[in-house]
Amino acid sequence: MKGAEFDNVLVVLGRGWNLYNWDQLLTWLHTTCLANRIGALERNRNLFYVACSRPKSNLTVLITQHLSDESLALLIIVTQGPLEN
Repeated sequence: MKGAEFDNVLVVLGRGWNLYNWDQLLTWLHTTCLANRIGALERNRNLFYVACSRPKSNLTVLITQHLSDESLALLIIVTQGPLEN
């Protein structure tokens, strides 16, 4: 069963009060995750999927956590496609 959907969704990703580390999630998705951190990877990935699957029309993602250069590059590829040389 799919959850509620909304015309516009704003997703805020940050460290703040929670245990989610979005920079680490992006790193794990691009490389490999240590066996003892699989549960954390799945929690992060599932929350991100649920948040991003709710908009009917517009999705905006605001990241307030510092991201590594590797994570930023991965986000550019995912959202815009591979960079051309």
